Amino acid sequence: MSEATRMSAPAIVAACGLTGRRRWSTSAAATATLLAALLTAHPAALGVLFDTPSGLSDAERTLTETGVRARCEITPGDFFAAVPPGCDG
Repeated sequence: MSEATRMSAPAIVAACGLTGRRRWSTSAAATATLLAALLTAHPAALGVLFDTPSGLSDAERTLTETGVRARCEITPGDFFAAVPPGCDG
């Protein structure tokens, strides 16, 4: 799954049309590959990575290596119960 996300992230970022949105959330995003790609393409945006605690195991490394960690919250949770508030994308 991670490799498929890595390969498709550029096309997803290009197709998303998130210009003008300031704070994005990805849920069940595990390694944070897609959120890192979105934040890299949109340097003024902020991010919230939302996943179960076990699903967040590689997120810190991915966000740090891509240089976007300072603009991203890592929030453990269950998207079946709630989603992070305050996001517009």
